[in-house]
Amino acid sequence: MLRRRFDQLLLIAGNGVLTMKNKTMTKKIALGGVMAALAVALLYLLGMTAFDLSVLVLCALMTMLVMVECGVRTTWIYAAVTSVLAFLLLPSKL
Repeated sequence: MLRRRFDQLLLIAGNGVLTMKNKTMTKKIALGGVMAALAVALLYLLGMTAFDLSVLVLCALMTMLVMVECGVRTTWIYAAVTSVLAFLLLPSKL
């Protein structure tokens, strides 16, 4: 009886409980954010070094990794965030 009452309270106050769907969405968001930060850091290093295409290939591989792990929708968001951050933060705009 106590267990059933506890389950009812969890259903009522479900805002504070992480379900499996929320956990996977949180994982996708965290992976996309970390990969976007790493891509911007690599692109920043590209501006200071002579590695032209190798860093771009690494960024493309990271995009493929995000697509495999998170899906198409998260990959589009990742690409948009990386583009905006690169435009705002990187010194070389061309």
